[in-house]
Amino acid sequence: MSTGRRYGTRAAGRRSGAEVRRGAATRRGIGALAAVALVSTALVAQGGVVTNAAWNDAEWTHAPAVGTIDCADADGAFATRGEGRALSGSLLGIDLDSAAKVSGVRVTNDGSSATPTPATAAPANSVIDAYADPLDASALNTVNLGLSGLLQLPLDTDTGLIGQYAQARTDGDAVGASGYITNAGGINTDGQEADYPDIATLRLSDLLNSLGYDIGTATQGVTDLSLSIGAVAGRAALVDTCEAIWSGDTAAAVHRDYLAAGLTTTVESPTVAALTGAVDASVADVQAALNGVLGQAGLLTGVTTSLVNALTNALGLVTGLLSLRVAPNGTSVSLAAVDLHLAPLNDFLAAPIQDDDGILSIDLAGGTVQIDTAALLGAAYGETGRTTLNGLSPNTDIFADPAMVEALTQALGSALTGWIVSVDSLLASAVDLATITVNVEIPFQRCSLLGIGSICLGTWQDAGRIKATVSGTLGQLLDGSATVVVDTSALNLGLIGSLLTPLLGAVTGVLGSVLGPLVGGVLQGPITNNVLPLAKLPADALVSLGGPISGALGSVFTGLSGAGLVSITVNAQNRPSSGGPEPPEWSTGLPNSQYEIAALRIGLLELLPAPVRLYLGRGSVGPVCSAAGTAAGGCAGY
Repeated sequence: MSTGRRYGTRAAGRRSGAEVRRGAATRRGIGALAAVALVSTALVAQGGVVTNAAWNDAEWTHAPAVGTIDCADADGAFATRGEGRALSGSLLGIDLDSAAKVSGVRVTNDGSSATPTPATAAPANSVIDAYADPLDASALNTVNLGLSGLLQLPLDTDTGLIGQYAQARTDGDAVGASGYITNAGGINTDGQEADYPDIATLRLSDLLNSLGYDIGTATQGVTDLSLSIGAVAGRAALVDTCEAIWSGDTAAAVHRDYLAAGLTTTVESPTVAALTGAVDASVADVQAALNGVLGQAGLLTGVTTSLVNALTNALGLVTGLLSLRVAPNGTSVSLAAVDLHLAPLNDFLAAPIQDDDGILSIDLAGGTVQIDTAALLGAAYGETGRTTLNGLSPNTDIFADPAMVEALTQALGSALTGWIVSVDSLLASAVDLATITVNVEIPFQRCSLLGIGSICLGTWQDAGRIKATVSGTLGQLLDGSATVVVDTSALNLGLIGSLLTPLLGAVTGVLGSVLGPLVGGVLQGPITNNVLPLAKLPADALVSLGGPISGALGSVFTGLSGAGLVSITVNAQNRPSSGGPEPPEWSTGLPNSQYEIAALRIGLLELLPAPVRLYLGRGSVGPVCSAAGTAAGGCAGY
């Protein structure tokens, strides 16, 4: 800052405004002090963007002045204003700027002293002419704002408070900040972005319905829509104001920065249910095919014949003169159950469907799609890994950008392609690992008299039966590792009971080594040929299932924005030196040399006479006037 520079007249006495203007015109030419500086810089620093915005203020040329202004000691030379509002705007006819507990904090300085509004605002950490009046989210519960179900402010932050800060100094410098800010009015960049507390959840569908507009008329296949807003902060500042005005580069005094840690769009759509419906249908097809294979008459006839022969041979080796045999025509082999191994598939379906870049997450059970707007923005502009909405140009309307829809379509296609491949693999695995349970009953007969081998000198009498259950996967049945349980409690061997041990050993050995491979060999061909081909989603699943979801998500952007229903602006500024056009209500509704910023601006039904406009993380500074001009009544608002 230079020393000894003067602003104003050199006369000791008071002169009229016209005389001041004539003197100024003589020395420097008319309008020299009203030079327009259009300077734009962008700094990405700790998650914020700093911009030098345009300042076009002719007030300095016309304001009355007395004496001189020394920028090395400009205290008392200026009147200015700073204001911070965490929640601002209008909602369903409610003016949040004037509502109790929501009105923010404002400090005006007339060149001699600072006055805070509300009067209860507390001095901020001994900083000159600075005050804080945080928004207490819990206090909103006591205020009838009609926000229930529309706008929810969480109370689970460390303090329950959302910062609001304002400063206005007599040397022309000022600060207005709100949101996730420090006690000194700076944007809080401590900790990791994931640790930032969310500030609000906004249900756009309920808001539109409250205004008599059905969201379904502009969106395809969308029944509900909400925004979860991460930590936000906005800060506007006038720095070295006197020096900037003296040098003719008044824009250099204006600094605006913001924080937007995240924005999640949650879309509820009935088209999501088609995904689980398709899987359920495929599972039903597989189960029906299995039932058809297992229900074939005579399928296990070969198993029965082979099993009886194997048991007869085994018994012949150990029974000797006991004359024990398998009763003719009494052995039965039946399939008790076939249970698809669906647990891995069900676990997979319970998890969200996600793309590799973390752009979207599809909840099949809830029928919703969550879109990480920051990650989507990164994909749209080749900034993979983006986790915040910081670094955007002023007035970036994210819903109005066609590149966002294209990136969202690609993310959905990638996520569903991987999901379909996984489902097909798990369906095939469910068949491979299906548990097949087979029940076997083997009736036995013994000779009433001692016999030789299979020749009975008496009569063959019922000796009870052995029951066996074999259970395992197709692979286990084939390799002999299936589980076999033998029940001999129904055997009635009479006097030969003492010889039961070698008999049971022979029978168990046969059942354990022969029964599984026999059943597996019979079932392998039909299952491989008739069941496995059905264990997949339809060939056109990506188009038939993904198309409706893609249409629903795309309509959230193109439908809502194109119809003028919803606009979401990041880094909203008036009089920006770059970026998109300023919000329409700021183009004509603000005093000259007043500068605004809001981390997020949300507009609904802007074409109506009373649209919804919400600002989150808003900061404001200015207008700035000379103290002399203020004293003479030449500066409105002071």
